[in-house]
Amino acid sequence: MVVHEEISRLLEVEKTLEEQLKVNAEQKQRLNELQQTIHERDAKVNELEEFLEQRDALIEFGKGLLQKMDKDTKDLAREVRNRKDQAYLRDQLDQADEQHQQDQDRNEKLEAEVSKMKNRLMRQELTEQELTQTVLERNALQSKVNELKEFLEQKDALIDFGKDLLKKKDKDTNDLAREVRNRAYLRDQLDQADEQHQQDQDRNEKLEDEVSKLKDELKRQELTEQELTQTDLERNALQRTVDELKEFLEQRDALIDFGKDLLKKNKEFKDLAREFRNKVNAYVGDLLENYIHLKDHCVDLEDAGVRLQQKLDKADQQHLEDEVRNTELESELAKMKKLQQHQQQKIQDLERTSQDLEEQLDEAERYHIQDEVENLKNVGELGETQRKLKMSEAENKALKTEIQNEQDKIKKKTKKRSWWKCWE
Repeated sequence: MVVHEEISRLLEVEKTLEEQLKVNAEQKQRLNELQQTIHERDAKVNELEEFLEQRDALIEFGKGLLQKMDKDTKDLAREVRNRKDQAYLRDQLDQADEQHQQDQDRNEKLEAEVSKMKNRLMRQELTEQELTQTVLERNALQSKVNELKEFLEQKDALIDFGKDLLKKKDKDTNDLAREVRNRAYLRDQLDQADEQHQQDQDRNEKLEDEVSKLKDELKRQELTEQELTQTDLERNALQRTVDELKEFLEQRDALIDFGKDLLKKNKEFKDLAREFRNKVNAYVGDLLENYIHLKDHCVDLEDAGVRLQQKLDKADQQHLEDEVRNTELESELAKMKKLQQHQQQKIQDLERTSQDLEEQLDEAERYHIQDEVENLKNVGELGETQRKLKMSEAENKALKTEIQNEQDKIKKKTKKRSWWKCWE
């Protein structure tokens, strides 16, 4: 009966292990989804890095263009005399403002992407908590497996004890059979038992006399509450002793009667002993067979536990790799934030440079008005002025050609960025 209960318990443990394997499979699926999300985030970070590289290249080009414009400020002052060129420069400034607005919009989009990444990181932390819960469940399962191993060890010890007990039982049965053959020895034992019974009765009578004396003495004496309580306990103990002695004497009488009946039924006892030995041997055979089956089943459970431990170790390794990757992503996000701050600083520098350029253009226009006044005063220098104007027109054409080339390059890069934005 105990073996069946243990087998049912082991079946329940096996069912629990199967459920835990299903839970681990779900955890593995979650880990795969998390790894896929991390790969997607890595691809997004690479895209952002490429965009930042293009942004840095564009800023470097803007710096070079501003340096060149600073160098050619005097030539541009002469070109300001031509109103068409002034309108063209204003258009260039409008385009620069529009590009600046586009850069601000792109920065806002980048901030939105960074916030999305932060949300994903928060979800990642929740997944790590689930992994921690999985590790706790694994530890609980490991403790159950250890309990199962300890139970199997106790089971082996119990079976060994049962074998020893059966051997001892066979030996005791043979000894009892030899004792039954020797009737004189049993008669002596019965006589001794009768004598012991008589001695026990005498002792009981003496104990009863002592109890009666104690009762009389208790009636005569005035005791405190504590002493009365102690006396009651002793009286109860004596009463329990008397009851135990009575029970023992009853058992002794029953044993004597049983011995007498055993002497009468020696043959029946031999048959019963033989039948008992056969039943015990059959029971031991069944017990050994169940033990072998149970041991094989436990070996299978241990193998399943080893496979489960391997899967859990893999999950732990994946968890550690995810933690390392999260650390790297956090450092990359910090770098991106620093780059974004640097880009904003550069944009602010460009805005200040644009303001300086506008001031220079206003100053150049003022100088142009002064030059016109001087030209009206100095009519004699008209020929020289016309020659200079022709030279300025040639320089204007060359500068326009160079500016047109730079605009074509900017348009190509703008188209490339538009294509990149559409791809995103």
